[in-house]
Amino acid sequence: MKSNTIIALIILFITLMSFQCRKEFPPDPEEYKFTINAKLNHLSETIRLGDTLSIEVSFPDIITAYNYLNQVRTEETNILRSASFSYTVMLVDSVARTVHYLSFAKPDYNIYDYFTVDLRFGTTQYSPWEIFLPNTVRPYKAILNLIPKVKGIFYFSIGANTSFNVNQNFKGKFIVHLPSDNHLDMVDRNIDNYQWREGVELNRGLGSETYAFRVN
Repeated sequence: MKSNTIIALIILFITLMSFQCRKEFPPDPEEYKFTINAKLNHLSETIRLGDTLSIEVSFPDIITAYNYLNQVRTEETNILRSASFSYTVMLVDSVARTVHYLSFAKPDYNIYDYFTVDLRFGTTQYSPWEIFLPNTVRPYKAILNLIPKVKGIFYFSIGANTSFNVNQNFKGKFIVHLPSDNHLDMVDRNIDNYQWREGVELNRGLGSETYAFRVN
């Protein structure tokens, strides 16, 4: 439990430092951002053991993006050169009142002990946490299926580490917007790290959104 607290504080420190660094340097006016609304097949707080939680991210045919000066740029997606996003999955330990990062590599808290991970249409190239959307056949979408093997409380975050490149090298980032009813109060009730919600809000400001669910 102590090691998990230290890890959580380190993650929070890195998040705070990255947020401060963003304030120290002026934003790039050439960096444009837009929002993609993810589609979830389950919106209730609870899903059943063995059910599939599907998260679909689909790149739009027309992009309406803004820079930090609120200048707008609209383009049709004639050629999708690349588009990717990253995600993480966490286990809420209601006994130890903490959270555990589910890893693809480490034996402890390995994601495959908790979920069958089924990625449709998209691909992973450099890291299993980073998903690249297909760019040869429309629709340009990826569907991440999480099929729980055990009961418990979990949450996933789709991170600020996103990028796109379309047409004649129009590059930028996109925010994957998750449902506003994200059930995060369920996590609040089951952990003692009261700074957790502050970290979620800071990450949201950086473009990362979080969604919690219970497996019964």
